[in-house]
Order: sequence, then C-alpha cells, then structure tokens
Amino acid sequence: MAKIYETVTAKNVVGYIELKQKARVPYLGEALFPRKKQLGLKLEFIKGKSGLPIVLKASEFDVKTPLRDRVGFTKMEHEMPYFKEGFLIKEVDRQQINTFLEANLSDFADQIIEQVFDDAGNLVEGARASFERMRMQAITEGKVSISAEGSFYDFDYGLDPSQFVEFTGTDAWNTATSAPVQDILTIIENARKKGIVLSRMVLNSVTVVYLAQHESIRKDMNPLGAANIILSTEDVLNYLRQKTKLQIAVYDNYYQDEKGVAQKFFPDNKVTFLTAGELGKSVYGTTPHESDLMTGAGKGTNADVAIVDGAIAVTTHKKVDPVNIETIVAMIGLPSFEGADGVVIATVAE
Repeated sequence: MAKIYETVTAKNVVGYIELKQKARVPYLGEALFPRKKQLGLKLEFIKGKSGLPIVLKASEFDVKTPLRDRVGFTKMEHEMPYFKEGFLIKEVDRQQINTFLEANLSDFADQIIEQVFDDAGNLVEGARASFERMRMQAITEGKVSISAEGSFYDFDYGLDPSQFVEFTGTDAWNTATSAPVQDILTIIENARKKGIVLSRMVLNSVTVVYLAQHESIRKDMNPLGAANIILSTEDVLNYLRQKTKLQIAVYDNYYQDEKGVAQKFFPDNKVTFLTAGELGKSVYGTTPHESDLMTGAGKGTNADVAIVDGAIAVTTHKKVDPVNIETIVAMIGLPSFEGADGVVIATVAE
C-alpha cells in the first residue's frame, strides 16, 4: 500500500496542478509579456526608442559621407527577485492519510491528499500573482517595487517624464469640467508626433464609472435625454472604441498582498495606453531548486523537484525527524520591458 512519501511527490503535485489549471483564465499581463526562461539571476534587455524617422541630410557630390550616431537604445540590467514559500503537511493529516491507506479507505485518503495538493496549488497561483503584480506595476508606474519582511526590491524601467500624464483638479475625469474623450485623443496625437502609434488602453471599472457618469459623454450619446440615460459598461466601451479607435481592456482582478489585504492588480484612477504587440517578456530565472536539486547535486537530499509553467519550481522534501513532508514553491523572475517607450501612463483622478 502506498504511503505518504510515495503519494505526495513533486511530480504528483505538479500533475494535479496542471490538471486543475486547464480551466484557469490567464492574467492580462501574460498576453502582454509572454513567458521566457533563462539561466541565471540577471535580467538584461535592450529598451528601444520608438520615434519618427529622421530624414537623410542633403549632400554634395564627391564629398565624404557623414556618419550618423547610433541612437535610441538603452541597455537595462538588474538582478531578478527571488520568491519562495512553503508549508508542512500537518501531523494529524499525515497520520490520517496513512491510516486510511492501511485500511484500504483510499477515497478518504484522497480527500486529505487533495487538500494538500490544493495548498501547493495555492502557492503556485501565488507565484503567478506575484509576477502579474510586477507586470501591472511596470505598465502603471514604470517600475517594479516590492517590500516584504524587511527586504525591499526596486527596479525602474527608465520611462521619460513625458510618458506620464496627470489630470487633476478641474481636469480630473470625475469632475464635470473635464474632457476625458478629448484628453484621450490628445494623448494619441502627441504620441503620433513622436512616431508612436497607440492602439490599446487599459483601465479598471472605477474609471469606467467616471466615464459613464460624465455629462459630456452622456450628451454625446443621447443629446435629447442625457440626464435620464443609463449607460452600461459595454455602452461606454463601444462609444470610446468608436471615438478613439482603441482596443480597450477593463481589468478588475484582485490579489491578496503579504499582509492579507485585497489589492487590485490595475489601480483605480489610472489609464495606460499601449502600442500593438508584445511589451516585453515575463523572464524567469532558474531557481536553486531546479539548478541544483534536479541535477546530480541533489542526490541524497530527500528532495524531489518538478516544474510548473516551465519555470516555477515545486519541491517536496522528505523529513525524517519528525516524519513529514515539506512542500516549497520557488520562482525567480522579472518582466523585461523592451516596449517601454511605447507606453503612456495617465493618472485621471486623485
């Protein structure tokens, strides 16, 4: 009869997680920053400068060709953050599993094992949420900042100050004196003057409500009865798509931070404008669990390692005193942001 050591293995845990995740809805950032795996801890990428073409200089015949400096590229380098958390199977659960297995009551044992696997799955989803938080920080703040248990991590992608726009006071979108549609069109036109074609916009439902309640939009949609019209989210989005020609994503997903407080991935009062295509990569490094414990160096450690999403390491470690199993989920990662210069971040209310 299989015992707990044979049942709760990294391979079985990962198999369970992958089976359950077939119904999982991907995060928005997973499409904007597709996954990429690399060796080591250092993130290196070239941030390109989007811009208008520069005309060739006129020249006389039979003269030396002037050389143009190679401009418009910035090399970004940083060490990627390391995320790691684990849990022990409770001794009561371990004893119950083994008792049920000895008595051939596998259905009861499976219920407890499923809870153990769900705990591991929650850690894996936590790793995914940590990466999504970084991606959303990149497109709403232009940097990644993480603070937990006395440690602080900060990486600035070096966006130009002109890429940040603020609408405050009477220009804030939650005031009647503002002109949100015109603001959007101005942002698009100013970007176009720099050779940047903005094609997408991301915001959350709080900002959509500002637009749905704005008198200028209500009048434009129904000149004869602006006060009485009731606008749905889709009404507003269709109106904005028609006026701006932008693809629009409303992103309302939450995560729970290290203090147990629910937070929005995409904050209130922010609107981010994006160019088409990928913005960068979700770059994952190789954790020590994968690089060491999955190789010959891990022999004799009682550790078993399997990989989720091609990058997140799930390790089960057999402990002999007391007899138990520790499950660890670890990840090293940071978004690259090659397309950072094609982003405009607007703060639309206070």
